Amino acid sequence: MHADKTQGTQVSLKSILLIAVLIVAMLAAIYGYLRSVLNYLGFGTLDSPMVALSASGLLGLLFFHSLLMAQRFFQSSKRFTTIWVIGNGLVGGTLIAIGSWYIGSNLDPNRISAAVVFGLSGLWIGLIGSGLPLRRDVYQWNGMVLLSIAAAFFMMMSLRAKSVDGHGRPMMGWSWERKRQLPEGERSPTKSQPTSQTREPDEARSSELATNPLVDSESWLQLMGLNRDAVASPLFDDRSKIDPKRLELVWEVPVGPSWSSCVVTQGMLYTQEASGENEQLVAMRLSDGSRVWTGRLSKSFVSNIGGDGSRATPTLSSERIVGLSANGSLVCFDRVTGVEKWRKEILADADAEPLTHGVSGSPLIVDNKVYVFPGGKTDFGIVAYDLENGSMVHHGGDIKASYSSLMQMVFAEQPMIVASGKSITAGYSMDLSREYWRYDFTNSTETICSQPKKLSPNELLLSAAYGTGSGRLKLIPSDDAGKPWQVEEVWRSRRYLKCNFSSVVVAGDRAFGLDEGILQAIDLRDGKGIWKKPRYGYGQLLLCGDLLLVQCEDGSLATVDTDSDDFKEFFRVPQLEGKTWNHPTWSRPYLILRNDSKIRCLRCL
Repeated sequence: MHADKTQGTQVSLKSILLIAVLIVAMLAAIYGYLRSVLNYLGFGTLDSPMVALSASGLLGLLFFHSLLMAQRFFQSSKRFTTIWVIGNGLVGGTLIAIGSWYIGSNLDPNRISAAVVFGLSGLWIGLIGSGLPLRRDVYQWNGMVLLSIAAAFFMMMSLRAKSVDGHGRPMMGWSWERKRQLPEGERSPTKSQPTSQTREPDEARSSELATNPLVDSESWLQLMGLNRDAVASPLFDDRSKIDPKRLELVWEVPVGPSWSSCVVTQGMLYTQEASGENEQLVAMRLSDGSRVWTGRLSKSFVSNIGGDGSRATPTLSSERIVGLSANGSLVCFDRVTGVEKWRKEILADADAEPLTHGVSGSPLIVDNKVYVFPGGKTDFGIVAYDLENGSMVHHGGDIKASYSSLMQMVFAEQPMIVASGKSITAGYSMDLSREYWRYDFTNSTETICSQPKKLSPNELLLSAAYGTGSGRLKLIPSDDAGKPWQVEEVWRSRRYLKCNFSSVVVAGDRAFGLDEGILQAIDLRDGKGIWKKPRYGYGQLLLCGDLLLVQCEDGSLATVDTDSDDFKEFFRVPQLEGKTWNHPTWSRPYLILRNDSKIRCLRCL
């Protein structure tokens, strides 16, 4: 009798130990998985060790509960015990692995729903198998857990990602909500030819331009200004009077979805938008934001990940304006009347594959030619069309397009077209017949968005996100005209200026960029960091004199000193509401801000 009691006591202690280990494993699994979900939703960055802890905790949970169940209930069948352990481990581990993969995936904006469903299902399998709280009423317990799975599944599937933020986290809404449309009173016609209600006589239009005082404002002809380097004239003439109260609201109007910026000349503002089923180019009066004409580009590009509508910014010449849709339709309009002059499908012309997030590079106009970056078959990486009639005049380059725009630069007195593609950055002759130099530069997703920055007659700066960082390059021309130039790294850093949607701006010996959403200043001489301060998000930068203008991702506007050895913010004020990835436009004295829902015009007093 005494021996039996001792044996029973030993079994009881062993069971208690197994239960304790099981509980610890279950808590680790729940903590790790929920921590990952919370971080993903914006309460911190995704912590990979937490995902690993979640997976290992779940597997431990399943393993130990299987041992416990095998000891308590299945001692008569070792084969069943083995099957129980292996089956629970495989099913639960697979579910948690799928859930963890969905959290880290950048491909599906609705992945949070699937991640939660898969992950919690894996945890629930462990609870179903163990039935710890109600071990004597396993059927009731299993029924209750299955009902909770169904409720959670319905809840998560009722949510959809309307878009994603700069971190790739989904911005959620209910699945039955309709996409935002322009109010009926503001929706513009989508015909290429302006209607009689919106078109004005050429004589009257010319007279208005001649007498409009806004004609004297500075022109902003293309993406990021005169040289596509985000450098502009001073915002405030006197540094002692930097005050947000001096930015007076002139007008604000709704606009259709698009990540296009605005261009301005002679009292007119132009941008692109999605309206109804089409992408279109819109002409507005700078005086009040009223619409003068609209011209159809193509059927609208639709994306839950990046948002609907255009990515590119239109480009102005003296008499014409050229727009490029996310589907690759290049259309030239008369700048004043809105009459369509010609159109081309650049992806078809270059036999190029469409990009996941749409064609994003803005057209470049040089010497009456329109350069675009379809990234097509060999010798069709870059294509140039005649501005007058749309005929193809040049093509060349074995380079695949990413999401940056072409630039014209001059190195060693040689003008060239510089392109940053998926895997390389290269310089080409103006007729695209020769590649002067190339440099291997990419990131893990082959999404290069940041513009190259010229630093000196033979140096440039590159930047990219996803751990790639930045580098200062020196170009060394070849003595032999037939040989490529050498590219020498002055310095290379994976730590600084990991810019995603925005580009680096340079003031003196300093460069500024939004490093994964945080404003950072570095010394260009050695590539070392000077300071790294507030999280402005994935917005845009504009250098106005010695004042850094920051268009924050949340729509607010900030100004930062570029001369201070430490971070110095003059002010940060709300302007637009919601996600803002569009680049600001400075047509002195007018500052134009826009996102995918509105345009706001401010006058700097």
